[in-house]
Amino acid sequence: MVAFLGGEIGRQVEKSRFLNIIKQTNQTPPQKFDYPQTEAQEIGWCTKPLIEPLLTDYSLHHPKKHTEITKFMDAYWRQKEQSTDHT
Repeated sequence: MVAFLGGEIGRQVEKSRFLNIIKQTNQTPPQKFDYPQTEAQEIGWCTKPLIEPLLTDYSLHHPKKHTEITKFMDAYWRQKEQSTDHT
């Protein structure tokens, strides 16, 4: 159909089709399709948690904490990994 449209209208149709294709390629699979297309996509298809975590309940929520000693040991281990000869 596009081949029969001549001049400016044909170029606008081609341009809009091209832009739609580009927009679709930038989407994630759940944005493109309603259901997984392969069995491998079934894992991780629904990434939203069923229940929002309670961040105020400290018995369930353990945030990562950085203290002076943990920062020091992190830097120490990084330096040790870089200086070790892996041959």
